Amino acid sequence: MDVGMYFLISDCTQDQKNLDLEHFGTMHNALTGIYNKYGFYRQARHVMDDNPHVEYLMVCLNFGDFKLLNGLYGMTKGNELLVRVGGMLRRRYGRNRRTAYGRIRADRFAMMIPAEDFVPEEYLKTVETVMHELTSIHFDLQIAIGICRVTDRRMPISVLCDCAFLAASVLKTQESNGYVWYSENMMSDRIRDRAILSRFSDALGRGEVQLYLQAQVGAGDRHVIGAEALSRWVCEDGRVIPPAVFIPILEEHGKIWQLDYHIWEMACRLLKSWKDDPVFGSYRISVNISVKDIYYLDLYEVFTHLVEEYKIDPGHLELEITETVFMDKPKEAILLIQRLKEYGFTIAIDDFGSGYSSLSFLKDIQADILKIDMEFLRKTEHQERSRIILRSIVALARELGMPTVVEGVETSQQVRDLTQIGCDIFQGFYYSRPVPVADFEERFPDGLARPWSEPVQAEK
Repeated sequence: MDVGMYFLISDCTQDQKNLDLEHFGTMHNALTGIYNKYGFYRQARHVMDDNPHVEYLMVCLNFGDFKLLNGLYGMTKGNELLVRVGGMLRRRYGRNRRTAYGRIRADRFAMMIPAEDFVPEEYLKTVETVMHELTSIHFDLQIAIGICRVTDRRMPISVLCDCAFLAASVLKTQESNGYVWYSENMMSDRIRDRAILSRFSDALGRGEVQLYLQAQVGAGDRHVIGAEALSRWVCEDGRVIPPAVFIPILEEHGKIWQLDYHIWEMACRLLKSWKDDPVFGSYRISVNISVKDIYYLDLYEVFTHLVEEYKIDPGHLELEITETVFMDKPKEAILLIQRLKEYGFTIAIDDFGSGYSSLSFLKDIQADILKIDMEFLRKTEHQERSRIILRSIVALARELGMPTVVEGVETSQQVRDLTQIGCDIFQGFYYSRPVPVADFEERFPDGLARPWSEPVQAEK
């Protein structure tokens, strides 16, 4: 018969705390304290299941050039931004039981939120405020927000995230803050982008990425004085991938410097081959410097090495820059340009008048040439006011001792008007379309520029 009971009592409080902490750690991000990818996926599914009649949005946030921020200012500043974003999400949406949010990875955040509770403009403004609260930095990260409407609640949360991040990546090619709604055709565009990226390195090796030239013509004697180096991707089967397609993709994925270096080297190789030619030996070739080149490359080392390797005159290599190159690190960039100029390179300010360049930029950079984009004249109905502005820019450049190159010249009337205003050099379809090197040499054997519609043999 039973005569009693025996109890063994032990305190398992700490064990339970450890278990809870371990569970918390598997579902939360250690840095920000909000859900990690797996925790967010689970919680997002819970809030949708608990609110079956609520229309939901998947909202994803991504920062452009976040790796550059870490590279320039160290991990501390990058982590500070991530912690601030996590805190913002917790303050704004932590009490909303119909919303889930988390840090997916790196600088990527996601949120599942009822459509009626989300205002894209307010969300963007809040994130901009968080970013601007970072102290002691002179670096503006791009804020890209992708929004995907949940039309099929059975779709995996990870797929909804991919769709929203895909929409955000579309905005990242435009280098501006904002938000983009996901659409079905974006997926086919992403497949195309991946195909281009996977083929690009091989295309460089096979010589598919070719150097094209567009002539620059003197206004006085109508002789070619040089050309701008441009890139064209000509596939083995003869198809041409337009620059407007592959260049934004390379910029988005940090590979634009590879393209630029490839073009720079081909331009230097061409200048070497022209060195002793009586006509082409005096030509100058202008090359573009992209915004991200200054971060990925030691530009002074690169350009001085190229001219020494190919034994060319640095004055024949014209470096085109825009104000955007100087926005993040103006002092360092100005010093770089001064060193390149002292070495002997020709410096040109590109796209003046297109919205990128300013009088302040013109004051700080002692450039040799000013390039004016005709496009800003075509985008207005006030043609007379445009002529006054153009005439003033040309006069200002002349006072500064800078010849002017006008891009986008397409008609004989424009040539006459620009000559009367006092422009020095023309570039555009009227005299030359971008052509392969061999066609360029065949088109201008004597250096004389004729309207593109006229055959070369007309004046032989």
